[in-house]
Amino acid sequence: MKDNLRWKGILIALVTLLSVFFYFFTPKSPYFNPQGNLKRGLDLKGGVHLLLLMNTDAAISQKLTTDIGALESELKKKNMAYDNIYPSSENKSTIVIEGKNPGLGVEVKDIVDRLLTIYTFSAEGGGKYLLTLKDREESEIRDRAIQQSVELIRNRIDRYGVAETAIHRQGLKSNKIVVELPGVADSTEVKALIGKAAQLGWHQTMEPQTGAASKEAIINQYNGKIPDDSMIVPFGSERQEGGEYYLLVKKVPVVTGADIQDVHVSSDNLGQPAVAFELTLAAGKRFREFTRSNIGRQAAILLDNVAISNPVIKDEIGEKGIISGNFTPDAAKRLVLQLKSGSLPAIPEFGEERTVGPSLGLDAIRRGTISGVIGLLIIFAFMLLYYRGAGIN
Repeated sequence: MKDNLRWKGILIALVTLLSVFFYFFTPKSPYFNPQGNLKRGLDLKGGVHLLLLMNTDAAISQKLTTDIGALESELKKKNMAYDNIYPSSENKSTIVIEGKNPGLGVEVKDIVDRLLTIYTFSAEGGGKYLLTLKDREESEIRDRAIQQSVELIRNRIDRYGVAETAIHRQGLKSNKIVVELPGVADSTEVKALIGKAAQLGWHQTMEPQTGAASKEAIINQYNGKIPDDSMIVPFGSERQEGGEYYLLVKKVPVVTGADIQDVHVSSDNLGQPAVAFELTLAAGKRFREFTRSNIGRQAAILLDNVAISNPVIKDEIGEKGIISGNFTPDAAKRLVLQLKSGSLPAIPEFGEERTVGPSLGLDAIRRGTISGVIGLLIIFAFMLLYYRGAGIN
């Protein structure tokens, strides 16, 4: 009997010691955590609650851009001439192909049947053909974009150093993502980190090469209608005092942030903060061909459809280059962080923000402690009265 009690005592002590050990120690450095390893949410620690509304049109646009590249490559292999291939401005899930070659429609339909089976083919007449994403495929792309965004936002925040975060999708098929940041008092920097999709692309700049002070000025230069394969974007830098600035660029980028295999903070030829990048071999070859044929012209660098730079192509550029755009050191670091963690396939908008204090959780702990003490006192008093002090000698 005494042996059983002894072993039970040893087992209880061992379990207690292990519990204390794993509460304060972790397998990763730093191994000792004096605050303990119990994760405390917003109710105990306070912090920021964010609700993100994700616009998944960017994921559709990225898919169309990729497939336009594949389509152009196949047509070139067949030596099939065409005039333009671009995303439709009327339907976000449609690719437009234009050309006067009588065999173009047959060739495009063959490519759709063999490679681009997620599209439906239709001929509009007059040498114009449309490829439209099937409804089921479009739905899957949008759903996948939300799921990927959850993971990428988590990666960005983890890299930033915010611990014990809770990031999840609100609802099974919704476009809402909930982000809870315990211990964060000011969400400004975190919002800047996750609020950018970091959709980066190099686009061919159309006339006027240096841009214009208004959208109307560009439209007037094209007699009231810009080309269907182009778009007007704002220039993010201060190019004119007291006014905005705009560029006309090709919709389809030559290379994108997805083509970057390495990126780090660097400096430009004036010693200002910049972002150095290295492209994949395939993208580097594509970029080299583009810059070789456009020496003396300009190519805009767009971040989330805002031009951050519009440099003149002075020489052929291959796999390596530098992005300069009047960055501050913090802005350059933030862009590197965004590109390293991956561009968001959906563009986030902040639907709700709340700063939550820890008073609710602390009040619950205080009430629970008081209730527990009162409960123990009542039990102790009951036992004294019921047993009338039996066994106390």
